[in-house]
Amino acid sequence: MRLFFVSRVATPAAVAALMLVVFSGAVLTGCRSGSAEVGYLDRGKELLAKKEYARAILEFKNATRLQPKDAEPYYQTGLVYLAMGDFQSGYQSFRKAAEADPKHVKAQEKIAEIIAGSVSNTRDAQQLQAAETQVRSVLANIPENPGALGALGLTEYSLGKSEEAVKDLEAALEKSPQYIKAASGLAMIKMNNKDFKGAEEILRKAVADSPQSADAQLALGSFYVLTSRANEAEAAYRKALSIDLKSGPALLELARIQIVSGRKDEAEKTLTTLSALPDAQYRPLHANYLFQQGKVDVAIKEFEQQAAADPKDRDAFTRLTSAYFAAKRFPEAERAVNAALKRNSKDVNALLDRSKLYLATAKISEAETDLNQVLQFDPNSAIAHYLLSKVSVARGQQLAARQQLSKALDYNPSLLEARLELAQSLIASGGPKAALELLDQTPEAQRGGLPVIVARNWAYFGTQEQAELSKSIADGLSKYKGEPDLVLQDGLQKFRAKDIVGSRKAFEQVLTVRAEDALALDSLAKTYVFEKRQDQALKTVEQYIAQRPNSAPLQNLLGNWLATNKRRDEARKAYAAALAIDPYLFSASMSLALQDTAEGKYDSARERLTALAGTALIPANRPVVEAMLGMLESKAGNTGAAIPHYRKALEADPNNLIALNNLAYLLADGTDQLDQALKYAQQAKELDPDSVLIDHTIGWAFYRKGLYESAVIHLRNAAAKEGTARSKYHLAMAYLKTGDRRRGQQTLDEARKIDPNLPEATAALQVMASLSGVN
Repeated sequence: MRLFFVSRVATPAAVAALMLVVFSGAVLTGCRSGSAEVGYLDRGKELLAKKEYARAILEFKNATRLQPKDAEPYYQTGLVYLAMGDFQSGYQSFRKAAEADPKHVKAQEKIAEIIAGSVSNTRDAQQLQAAETQVRSVLANIPENPGALGALGLTEYSLGKSEEAVKDLEAALEKSPQYIKAASGLAMIKMNNKDFKGAEEILRKAVADSPQSADAQLALGSFYVLTSRANEAEAAYRKALSIDLKSGPALLELARIQIVSGRKDEAEKTLTTLSALPDAQYRPLHANYLFQQGKVDVAIKEFEQQAAADPKDRDAFTRLTSAYFAAKRFPEAERAVNAALKRNSKDVNALLDRSKLYLATAKISEAETDLNQVLQFDPNSAIAHYLLSKVSVARGQQLAARQQLSKALDYNPSLLEARLELAQSLIASGGPKAALELLDQTPEAQRGGLPVIVARNWAYFGTQEQAELSKSIADGLSKYKGEPDLVLQDGLQKFRAKDIVGSRKAFEQVLTVRAEDALALDSLAKTYVFEKRQDQALKTVEQYIAQRPNSAPLQNLLGNWLATNKRRDEARKAYAAALAIDPYLFSASMSLALQDTAEGKYDSARERLTALAGTALIPANRPVVEAMLGMLESKAGNTGAAIPHYRKALEADPNNLIALNNLAYLLADGTDQLDQALKYAQQAKELDPDSVLIDHTIGWAFYRKGLYESAVIHLRNAAAKEGTARSKYHLAMAYLKTGDRRRGQQTLDEARKIDPNLPEATAALQVMASLSGVN
């Protein structure tokens, strides 16, 4: 068996997970009758040794068909599944072997090992205790068996029973000095106790006791990697390869060392050898490496060859389409997917791939059609609902997107992307407590992961639960020391607490590892603004961006800071630089349009916004663009042209607050569509009950409908809080229409003192004149 460390992090709960079990040929036990069965078994063993797993399984199944009560074919089948990484199927095969022969020692050993490994990363006490009970029941069938003792020791260690774990692992090693897994477990415990010398002694002894064991060399090599001794690790892996030329784990670890040390040519050769192994898990690694090194065309050619070699290999097909996507070779991706669908029009995976392609190229309706077809074939497809949420987001329909994400989680609670995006959407829509409740339901295996911790912290920012936020950030940093997302959140929390020095240090730390993090840089600059050092704030932004001039987000940030400092010409140049790098950077285009509008350059702003509205790659931003076009036309005095833009914004997003309020006001002010105006205004009021602007709009709509008493209620509230001349003129007119001449005159006088030149001043005086005979 092959047992070796596969993680750089040594934690007590992860002992078993740090060891990968790969099985080579095993000695057959027990008596069998029938030369045919023996022939199947022997051929299966040969194929297993060659790592031709699919063919090996067929041979063992043929043996089982001839002798269904013989344990050995089940056991051998289990070994194949373990070699393929399919522990669930392996466990079922070993169970069948044990049922056929309860005294089949090797099958019982594997059952115990799989049970121990299945709970190696869990913190659930009940699961761990249940696993311990199961392993002990196996041990009762094979007393003092090294494999069962080793599995028990690993389970005990996960339960925190360190002394018992050491005792059982030592007993396993005493009975079988060649049992590498027990040696690895003991070494890991010593490493966790900071006894690195003791850990090395155990592993070196294991190598001495098993000089022809590639597994022992792998375990020693992994120890050297964990202790940052790359040269010694490489020597151990090369020794493992001298014992087993086709050791996938040894080749993989050797390639990692070569990559880290900058020996790219050597790494490429090693990965070429690794990818040629029969084991399918290694097949794409060479092409992946080529892609990462920028050799995109060569990598894609290799992916194409792998997909063509076996059209039924779903993983190879997915790798090919993913490579096409990453290289933005969308036509080729579409041809590949369409070819798959031509072979099988009900290929759900191909339909999902094509929907992703359509989403990437903004063919939203086509994506929706494919996803709905997927749901016809598989109504419980969580991925289909997840992708339908992208369709809704592209259309600006946030509520529908959340509904699709919820459905995705109903069908697959472990779909972490859906959970995180739903939490983010809830936070953005003012529901941080709902986001926390959602994150509390995360499956335990994912709950302690970095993405969930970061998401919880953003929710805590929204709930204002400072103590919980501080504790969560501290706990996260203790587990993921120096992780930029957590350091950034720590800086933001310190800034909120007015710990300027601490926050500045955190933001600078983030920028050392993520030099293009616009939020960290923006926050760093704001620490100087807090100290009333505006010049230093802008200088800091300029200095950082000078080191990364080809970053579109940073150039956009520079534009924002220059605009804030009223250096508009320089701001315009920064926005233009951002768009030269990334022509689809929406925020930079919007900033330029806003600057044009502010400077009265309406034609330029209109041209820019119209181009944005027609850009297929930003469908989710269309409501914002159309609303902005409406405001532009209003500001330019073209209210008739503004109305269609607001209607288009609401077609894309019925809950766009700006479009609802502004359209309602324009309809009330300049058309006879008063019922529609009031409907839009009341819909906006439901979305934002405290908005003074919406109160003004509703009040004016009531006034235009002749419902003056209702108009006074809303206009009075707006005038009291808003205090603009327009709101006071409107309130004055409403008072006058209700017969309250005294308040009408008083409010009119207040409005004229603010601005006597508004058109509303003339309208109010006309109302006053028409009622001159009223007491």
